[in-house]
Amino acid sequence: MRVEFELREQYHALLLSYAKTCSEEALVAASDLGKRAVIAGIPHEEVVELHEETLRRLAREHPELSIGTAAIMATEPLMELFMAYGLAFIKQLEDTRHANEALREEMRIREKAEAELACHAAELARSNQDLEQFAYFVSHDLQAPLRHISTFSELLLERHESDLSEDGRECLGFMAAGAARMSRMIRDLLAYSRAGRAELVLEEVDLDEILQDVRADLQETLEETGGAISWGVLPRVRASRSLIAQVFANLVGNGLKFHGEAPPRVQIASIQSGAEWIFSVEDNGLGIPEEYQDRIFQAFQQLHGPDEIPGSGIGLNICQRVIERHGGRLWVKSRPGRGSIFRFTLPCRTPDPPPGGCA
Repeated sequence: MRVEFELREQYHALLLSYAKTCSEEALVAASDLGKRAVIAGIPHEEVVELHEETLRRLAREHPELSIGTAAIMATEPLMELFMAYGLAFIKQLEDTRHANEALREEMRIREKAEAELACHAAELARSNQDLEQFAYFVSHDLQAPLRHISTFSELLLERHESDLSEDGRECLGFMAAGAARMSRMIRDLLAYSRAGRAELVLEEVDLDEILQDVRADLQETLEETGGAISWGVLPRVRASRSLIAQVFANLVGNGLKFHGEAPPRVQIASIQSGAEWIFSVEDNGLGIPEEYQDRIFQAFQQLHGPDEIPGSGIGLNICQRVIERHGGRLWVKSRPGRGSIFRFTLPCRTPDPPPGGCA
C-alpha cells in the first residue's frame, strides 16, 4: 500500500508551513496527520520515504533555507511519528500478550478437560472389560448345570416315560425346551462378549470363501426350507476373518429363518463408494415394520416370541458391534411382507484407493 497522493500533499504542506513559521500548531497538525497514517496501517518505510521526499522538496523549492534547517524541520515530525509507531507497537505487544495469556488459560482448561475425559474413558474401558469378563465366566459356568438339566430330562423321559402321566411328560418337555433355549441364549451371550473383548486382528479376507463356509453351515436349513443363497463377485477386504464370518452368518441366517410362505432367498452384493465398500444382504422374508427398524439392533430385542421363531435377539447387536469395530456402520431398509435389505460398510484395504477400485 502506497501513501496516497492527497495525503502526501497535505503532509508536505504542513511540513512546509512548519518550516516557514516554526509554529507549534503546524508541528502538531503534521504529527496528527502522520499518526493517522499509522492508524491506517501505512508501513513506516513509506512514511520515511515521504519525509525524505519532503526534505528534497523543501531544499529544492526554498533555497533560502539551509540544508540543516530543512532537515531539522522535516525530522521533528518524523520523530513524533516514530513515537506513534512505537506506542502502536507496544499496544500490539500488549494485545498479543493478553491473547497469549487467554490462549494458555484455554489450553490449560482444555488439557484438564482432556485429562478428565481420558480418566473417564479408562474407567469406562475397565468397567466394560469387567462386565464382559463377568458375562463370559457366568455364561460359561451356567452351561454345565443346563447340560445336566437337559441330559437328565431326556434320560427321565426315556427310562420312565411309561410311568409318567401326560402332564408329567409335558412338564419334562417344557423343561427340556427351556434348557435348550437358555443354552442357546448363553451361547449368544458368549458370542456377544467375545465380539467386544477379542483382539481385532486384521488380515486379508476372501469373502467368497467366507460365504462358502456359511452356506455349508446352513445346509440343513437350506434343505428344510428349500432356500437359496447367491452372490456375485465380492472384493477382498482387510478384516477379522472370524468376526466378519459371524456377521455374514447372522445376516444370512436371519434371512433364511424369518421367511414367509415362499422359499427363502438371500442375495449378497457389494459396491464401492469412495474409500469404502458397501455390502448388502437382501432377503424375501417377513420384513420389519418401520417403527422397529432401530430397535432390532439393541441387545435381546425380538419381534417374534421364542416359541414362534427360536432366537435370543442378540445377533444383530453383535453384527453392529463387529462392523463398528472395523470402522463401518450397519443399517436396514425393510417393508413388512416384502423382505429386508441389511447394508454395512467396510473400509477399502488401502486408505487411498487408486482410481477404479481398491488396491
